[in-house]
Amino acid sequence: MRLIFLNGWSASASLLGELPNLLSEKYELIVVDHIYQYSPEEIRRKIEALLNDETVLLGWSLGGMLALQALIEDSSLSAKLRAVIVLQATPCFMKKADWTSGVAEDAFIDLEAEVETQNGKKLVRLFTQLMLAGSVDPSAERKRINGRYTAGNLPAWPVLKKGLLYLRELDLRHSLEQLQLPVYGLYGANDALIRPEVMSFLEKHCASFKGQIIPQMGHFPFGQFAGTIAHKIMTFLESVPKKSDSHECH
Repeated sequence: MRLIFLNGWSASASLLGELPNLLSEKYELIVVDHIYQYSPEEIRRKIEALLNDETVLLGWSLGGMLALQALIEDSSLSAKLRAVIVLQATPCFMKKADWTSGVAEDAFIDLEAEVETQNGKKLVRLFTQLMLAGSVDPSAERKRINGRYTAGNLPAWPVLKKGLLYLRELDLRHSLEQLQLPVYGLYGANDALIRPEVMSFLEKHCASFKGQIIPQMGHFPFGQFAGTIAHKIMTFLESVPKKSDSHECH
Protein backbone atom coordinates (compact mmCIF):
# COMPACT_ATOMS: atom_id res chain seq x y z
CA MET A 1 0.00 0.00 0.00
CA ARG A 2 1.19 3.51 -0.81
CA LEU A 3 0.82 6.40 1.64
CA ILE A 4 1.04 9.92 0.24
CA PHE A 5 1.90 12.27 3.12
CA LEU A 6 1.04 15.96 2.65
CA ASN A 7 3.12 17.90 5.14
CA GLY A 8 1.96 20.86 7.19
CA TRP A 9 2.63 24.57 6.86
CA SER A 10 6.34 25.52 6.86
CA ALA A 11 7.36 21.93 7.67
CA SER A 12 9.78 19.78 5.71
CA ALA A 13 10.29 16.02 5.80
CA SER A 14 13.08 16.39 8.35
CA LEU A 15 10.54 17.47 10.99
CA LEU A 16 8.80 14.10 10.84
CA GLY A 17 11.52 12.35 12.82
CA GLU A 18 11.04 8.59 13.12
CA LEU A 19 7.50 8.49 11.74
CA PRO A 20 8.57 7.87 8.09
CA ASN A 21 10.82 5.00 9.18
CA LEU A 22 8.05 3.45 11.26
CA LEU A 23 5.51 3.64 8.43
CA SER A 24 7.99 2.59 5.75
CA GLU A 25 8.44 -0.75 7.49
CA LYS A 26 5.01 -1.72 6.16
CA TYR A 27 4.05 0.78 3.46
CA GLU A 28 5.52 2.72 0.58
CA LEU A 29 5.63 6.29 1.91
CA ILE A 30 5.88 9.39 -0.28
CA VAL A 31 6.32 12.69 1.61
CA VAL A 32 5.21 15.85 -0.20
CA ASP A 33 6.48 19.09 1.34
CA HIS A 34 4.94 22.53 0.75
CA ILE A 35 2.09 21.40 -1.50
CA TYR A 36 0.25 24.60 -0.54
CA GLN A 37 2.47 26.47 -3.02
CA TYR A 38 0.09 25.24 -5.74
CA SER A 39 -3.45 26.11 -6.74
CA PRO A 40 -6.25 23.70 -5.75
CA GLU A 41 -6.37 22.31 -9.28
CA GLU A 42 -2.60 21.80 -9.32
CA ILE A 43 -2.76 20.09 -5.93
CA ARG A 44 -5.33 17.62 -7.27
CA ARG A 45 -3.13 16.90 -10.29
CA LYS A 46 -0.05 16.41 -8.08
CA ILE A 47 -1.93 13.92 -5.91
CA GLU A 48 -3.38 12.07 -8.88
CA ALA A 49 0.07 11.69 -10.43
CA LEU A 50 1.22 9.81 -7.31
CA LEU A 51 -1.64 7.33 -7.11
CA ASN A 52 -1.41 3.61 -7.65
CA ASP A 53 -4.08 0.93 -7.21
CA GLU A 54 -3.77 0.90 -3.40
CA THR A 55 -3.19 4.45 -2.15
CA VAL A 56 -4.12 6.26 1.06
CA LEU A 57 -3.83 10.03 1.41
CA LEU A 58 -2.35 11.20 4.71
CA GLY A 59 -2.13 14.87 5.70
CA TRP A 60 -0.95 16.76 8.75
CA SER A 61 -2.53 20.09 9.73
CA LEU A 62 -2.71 22.27 6.58
CA GLY A 63 -1.74 19.21 4.55
CA GLY A 64 -4.79 17.44 5.93
CA MET A 65 -7.04 20.39 5.12
CA LEU A 66 -5.78 20.44 1.53
CA ALA A 67 -6.28 16.68 1.26
CA LEU A 68 -9.92 17.07 2.31
CA GLN A 69 -10.41 20.00 -0.05
CA ALA A 70 -9.02 18.03 -2.99
CA LEU A 71 -11.34 15.09 -2.30
CA ILE A 72 -14.37 17.31 -1.80
CA GLU A 73 -13.75 19.17 -5.06
CA ASP A 74 -12.99 16.08 -7.15
CA SER A 75 -15.11 13.01 -6.47
CA SER A 76 -13.21 11.06 -9.12
CA LEU A 77 -10.08 11.46 -7.02
CA SER A 78 -11.88 9.99 -4.01
CA ALA A 79 -12.86 6.96 -6.10
CA LYS A 80 -9.18 6.20 -6.75
CA LEU A 81 -8.18 6.14 -3.07
CA ARG A 82 -8.68 3.60 -0.28
CA ALA A 83 -9.00 6.19 2.48
CA VAL A 84 -7.80 9.53 3.80
CA ILE A 85 -6.10 10.04 7.17
CA VAL A 86 -5.81 13.46 8.75
CA LEU A 87 -3.48 14.32 11.59
CA GLN A 88 -4.78 17.32 13.49
CA ALA A 89 -6.61 18.83 10.51
CA THR A 90 -9.59 21.12 10.83
CA PRO A 91 -12.29 22.06 8.34
CA CYS A 92 -11.79 25.72 9.30
CA PHE A 93 -8.55 27.09 10.78
CA MET A 94 -9.74 30.59 11.68
CA LYS A 95 -12.06 31.45 14.54
CA LYS A 96 -15.41 32.81 13.37
CA ALA A 97 -18.62 34.01 14.95
CA ASP A 98 -20.11 30.54 14.42
CA TRP A 99 -16.86 28.62 14.89
CA THR A 100 -15.12 28.88 18.24
CA SER A 101 -12.68 26.04 17.52
CA GLY A 102 -10.46 28.16 15.29
CA VAL A 103 -7.36 30.27 15.86
CA ALA A 104 -7.97 33.83 17.02
CA GLU A 105 -7.31 36.64 14.56
CA ASP A 106 -4.67 38.34 16.71
CA ALA A 107 -2.59 35.16 16.99
CA PHE A 108 -2.80 34.63 13.24
CA ILE A 109 -1.79 38.23 12.56
CA ASP A 110 1.37 37.65 14.62
CA LEU A 111 2.23 34.71 12.34
CA GLU A 112 1.55 36.76 9.22
CA ALA A 113 3.75 39.54 10.56
CA GLU A 114 6.71 37.21 11.04
CA VAL A 115 6.37 36.00 7.47
CA GLU A 116 6.24 39.60 6.23
CA THR A 117 9.45 40.49 8.07
CA GLN A 118 11.14 37.42 6.52
CA ASN A 119 13.02 36.60 9.72
CA GLY A 120 13.39 32.84 9.53
CA LYS A 121 14.77 32.35 13.01
CA LYS A 122 11.96 34.32 14.64
CA LEU A 123 9.34 32.50 12.59
CA VAL A 124 10.73 29.10 13.58
CA ARG A 125 10.78 30.17 17.22
CA LEU A 126 7.19 31.43 17.13
CA PHE A 127 5.75 28.41 15.31
CA THR A 128 7.69 26.01 17.52
CA GLN A 129 6.02 27.63 20.53
CA LEU A 130 2.61 27.17 18.90
CA MET A 131 3.30 23.52 18.09
CA LEU A 132 4.48 22.79 21.62
CA ALA A 133 1.85 24.80 23.49
CA GLY A 134 0.03 22.36 25.75
CA SER A 135 2.65 19.62 25.42
CA VAL A 136 3.24 17.75 28.67
CA ASP A 137 7.02 17.82 28.14
CA PRO A 138 7.80 20.82 25.92
CA SER A 139 11.52 20.88 26.75
CA ALA A 140 12.00 17.30 25.55
CA GLU A 141 9.90 17.94 22.46
CA ARG A 142 11.87 21.12 21.74
CA LYS A 143 15.07 19.08 21.72
CA ARG A 144 13.48 16.78 19.16
CA ILE A 145 12.49 19.73 16.97
CA ASN A 146 15.86 21.51 17.17
CA GLY A 147 17.85 20.72 14.06
CA ARG A 148 14.79 19.35 12.26
CA TYR A 149 12.79 22.58 11.99
CA THR A 150 15.15 25.41 11.10
CA ALA A 151 15.22 28.60 9.07
CA GLY A 152 17.28 26.75 6.49
CA ASN A 153 14.47 24.20 6.01
CA LEU A 154 11.78 26.80 5.35
CA PRO A 155 10.39 27.21 1.84
CA ALA A 156 10.55 30.55 0.03
CA TRP A 157 8.64 33.41 1.63
CA PRO A 158 6.00 33.61 -1.15
CA VAL A 159 5.28 29.91 -0.55
CA LEU A 160 4.79 30.53 3.18
CA LYS A 161 2.47 33.45 2.42
CA LYS A 162 0.38 31.29 0.08
CA GLY A 163 0.08 28.66 2.81
CA LEU A 164 -1.16 31.30 5.24
CA LEU A 165 -3.74 32.39 2.68
CA TYR A 166 -5.09 28.83 2.56
CA LEU A 167 -5.22 28.73 6.36
CA ARG A 168 -7.09 32.03 6.46
CA GLU A 169 -9.59 31.32 3.69
CA LEU A 170 -10.30 27.58 3.68
CA ASP A 171 -13.65 26.67 5.22
CA LEU A 172 -14.80 23.13 4.48
CA ARG A 173 -17.41 22.86 7.20
CA HIS A 174 -20.40 22.84 4.87
CA SER A 175 -18.88 20.45 2.32
CA LEU A 176 -17.86 17.47 4.42
CA GLU A 177 -20.92 15.45 3.41
CA GLN A 178 -19.43 15.26 -0.11
CA LEU A 179 -16.59 13.01 1.04
CA GLN A 180 -16.95 9.59 -0.53
CA LEU A 181 -14.41 7.36 1.23
CA PRO A 182 -13.35 6.35 4.76
CA VAL A 183 -11.85 9.23 6.74
CA TYR A 184 -9.78 8.71 9.90
CA GLY A 185 -8.53 11.50 12.14
CA LEU A 186 -6.05 11.73 15.00
CA TYR A 187 -6.08 14.70 17.37
CA GLY A 188 -4.08 15.85 20.37
CA ALA A 189 -5.91 16.40 23.64
CA ASN A 190 -3.54 19.29 24.43
CA ASP A 191 -3.36 20.79 20.94
CA ALA A 192 -3.46 24.59 21.19
CA LEU A 193 -3.79 25.12 17.42
CA ILE A 194 -6.32 22.47 16.33
CA ARG A 195 -8.61 21.91 19.26
CA PRO A 196 -9.72 18.32 19.85
CA GLU A 197 -13.43 19.17 19.70
CA VAL A 198 -12.93 19.51 15.94
CA MET A 199 -13.16 15.72 15.90
CA SER A 200 -16.74 15.82 17.19
CA PHE A 201 -17.72 18.19 14.40
CA LEU A 202 -16.26 15.86 11.77
CA GLU A 203 -18.03 12.86 13.31
CA LYS A 204 -21.33 14.73 13.12
CA HIS A 205 -20.98 15.90 9.53
CA CYS A 206 -19.44 12.89 7.79
CA ALA A 207 -20.86 9.45 8.44
CA SER A 208 -17.65 7.66 7.39
CA PHE A 209 -15.39 9.67 9.69
CA LYS A 210 -13.81 7.96 12.68
CA GLY A 211 -11.31 9.60 14.98
CA GLN A 212 -9.29 9.27 18.14
CA ILE A 213 -7.89 11.76 20.61
CA ILE A 214 -4.39 11.09 21.91
CA PRO A 215 -3.97 12.10 25.55
CA GLN A 216 -1.26 14.66 26.39
CA MET A 217 -0.34 15.33 22.75
CA GLY A 218 0.00 18.90 21.47
CA HIS A 219 0.27 19.94 17.82
CA PHE A 220 3.59 18.15 17.33
CA PRO A 221 2.90 14.43 16.73
CA PHE A 222 6.37 13.45 15.53
CA GLY A 223 8.31 13.30 18.77
CA GLN A 224 7.37 11.16 21.74
CA PHE A 225 4.04 10.26 20.07
CA ALA A 226 5.47 9.05 16.75
CA GLY A 227 5.18 5.40 17.76
CA THR A 228 1.59 5.87 18.90
CA ILE A 229 0.69 7.67 15.68
CA ALA A 230 2.27 4.97 13.51
CA HIS A 231 0.51 2.18 15.44
CA LYS A 232 -2.90 3.83 15.16
CA ILE A 233 -2.43 4.49 11.44
CA MET A 234 -1.47 0.85 10.86
CA THR A 235 -4.40 -0.42 12.90
CA PHE A 236 -6.82 1.74 10.93
CA LEU A 237 -5.39 0.69 7.57
CA GLU A 238 -5.81 -2.97 8.47
CA SER A 239 -9.54 -2.32 8.87
CA VAL A 240 -10.04 -0.42 5.61
CA PRO A 241 -11.83 -2.45 2.96
CA LYS A 242 -10.52 -2.61 -0.56
CA LYS A 243 -11.97 -0.03 -2.91
CA SER A 244 -14.48 -2.45 -4.39
CA ASP A 245 -15.87 -3.16 -0.92
CA SER A 246 -15.89 0.37 0.46
CA HIS A 247 -19.04 2.31 1.23
CA GLU A 248 -19.64 5.90 0.37
CA CYS A 249 -20.16 8.65 2.93
CA HIS A 250 -23.51 10.37 2.42
